Amino acid sequence: PKLLKSFGQDRGVLVDNLLPDGPAGEAGLQIGDVIVEIDGKKIFDAEQLRNVIADLGPNVDTEVTVVRRGERQTHTVTLAELPSSSAVAIDLPGSEDEAEDAMSDEVSEKLKPLQRLGLTKLDSMTDEKAQRYRLEQRDGVIIESVRPGSAAESVDLRTGMVITEVQGQKVATLEELTEAIEEVDPHQGVRLRVAVPTRGGWQDSFVFLNLPE
Repeated sequence: PKLLKSFGQDRGVLVDNLLPDGPAGEAGLQIGDVIVEIDGKKIFDAEQLRNVIADLGPNVDTEVTVVRRGERQTHTVTLAELPSSSAVAIDLPGSEDEAEDAMSDEVSEKLKPLQRLGLTKLDSMTDEKAQRYRLEQRDGVIIESVRPGSAAESVDLRTGMVITEVQGQKVATLEELTEAIEEVDPHQGVRLRVAVPTRGGWQDSFVFLNLPE
């Protein structure tokens, strides 16, 4: 619900990813859209959406209403069979025992909101980092340490994932990340876009982080 609220909605289903050349993408849906209706039927959660789509079956033209940056839009989507997916997240060696003083005091101070949420060590993704973690190069900020029992761990953030957006603002370096989180209140929370390493490359996902009340 808090992730959904960060998009200004109290019900619906967030489009987290799109299959390349899939029916939704071809119909004009975008990552970050919130699906609120299917053929005029209000949509409240992902389970309901799956059931509604399953009942319709493939090769059916369906009116999908979404909210995009506060505006409602309706797209006609021709449903198709769901292809199998081979994307599997991979585990990378943790680094919780590494010292956190690699960051300068100034940067560390600016990153305190994220550190309180459990992201205790972050750095710009570089060729050297990619080689170290045996990952493909990707612009963003790599997570190198997650505090056990933290809010970040509770939403499955872990070493090797790469932060690419903060509240919809793209971040390619640690410096850009520090600028993007200046107004973040850990109790109010922050929406991140993260790239997750898989055996097939990267898979992007939204997460919402906040300290428990």
